[in-house]
Amino acid sequence: MNELAVYRHGAQSHSKAVHYSRYYTLEQLKHFYSTASLGFICASFASWALMSFFIGQFFAGAEFEYMDDWRPIQFVYAVMGIALATAITIAEAVLFNSGRAREYLAVVGFAIGFSIFAETAATMQREQSSVAFKSIQSEVYKATIKAVDSLATTSTLTPAQLKLSQLQASYAEAKQLGNKSAMEALQGRILRLEQQAELEQANRTTSLQNTITQAKNLEYDETKHQAMIRFLAEVFGISHVVSSALLAFFLILTFKICFHYLGSMRQLNERAISINTGKISASIEQFRIAPAVINQEKLQVPSSAEQATKKASDDLQLPVLQLPVKNTGIDENRNKSTAYTQAELTKVNSLVSCPNCGAEFQKSNKWHLFCSNNRKPRADGGNCSDDWHNAHKPERSEVLKAKQGANKGRVVLKI
Repeated sequence: MNELAVYRHGAQSHSKAVHYSRYYTLEQLKHFYSTASLGFICASFASWALMSFFIGQFFAGAEFEYMDDWRPIQFVYAVMGIALATAITIAEAVLFNSGRAREYLAVVGFAIGFSIFAETAATMQREQSSVAFKSIQSEVYKATIKAVDSLATTSTLTPAQLKLSQLQASYAEAKQLGNKSAMEALQGRILRLEQQAELEQANRTTSLQNTITQAKNLEYDETKHQAMIRFLAEVFGISHVVSSALLAFFLILTFKICFHYLGSMRQLNERAISINTGKISASIEQFRIAPAVINQEKLQVPSSAEQATKKASDDLQLPVLQLPVKNTGIDENRNKSTAYTQAELTKVNSLVSCPNCGAEFQKSNKWHLFCSNNRKPRADGGNCSDDWHNAHKPERSEVLKAKQGANKGRVVLKI
């Protein structure tokens, strides 16, 4: 942002604080300030907690839920991540509390953008952990795990295997007795039972594999997501991960907007309290901004300090923001010219002080700079617009006097 935009933003904020200080009582302002401060502190803590949760786990390379298994170096990295999150949160809080976020777009783009990303990721991670916990607590999942254990550890022989063992014993007896006919009959039955036993063993293996697969699917059941995430996935036809990311992003973005609003209101009410109690002045001394001087009115002859500043600006050929000259009460014309510049910079529908008499009025359009003019004169018949311009432009006053003298010297003939 250029110097003129920065100045206008600051002037608007100050004008709003002046309006608050005159519209609300001191008790109301203090109540607004304390409420905004409480919300700002809560928002700062929430931002720090979310960011620490994400960055701490990222640096440690493991989740906080499994800290019992962490190595000492993981705790060191987690502390470093939390310290980084603390620094970012402090910078964010200072920026939001200053009420000047628009002047630091680069800081907003990087710091606030990263905090939104980190807090969105932390929200998604928390949702994933919640789904995993709900899944493993399901009765179906527990029953499936029991079935896997039963199939994997059972040693009970199948009916085919029992018959096969009996026939193999009978075959051995017939062989000892030399009964070839019995051996041939038993051998055929043994072959059939061996095939049946192999088929039953294959079925058991397949059943075990299917049960394990089912247990893996139930270990993280997508149906355990929040109802809104499932709704977004079904309506837009996207995955549950994308739905979770969208919901978390809009949640954190809304949170950041509220965070910024609380900081701005806290700063605004703090300034309004200072104006109400007389700690700072309600009127602000104007700055002359070199690039904007061409488009504004010509001011009175500057002082030696202003001339030195202008000379330095011309020598460097750079737009330099000149320092405000302290009002000593001697040069009244310069104060009125400053008030005229402030009236020009004030937004429409805002309260502004008349550059001539100092009375406050609501600015109705861009050219409404005085409380009275030819169309709407004062109670005494005069108007501040003519008085101000006559005082600041002597040639205009001389022309008006010449016209009045000519009118007085004119002879009116009556017939």
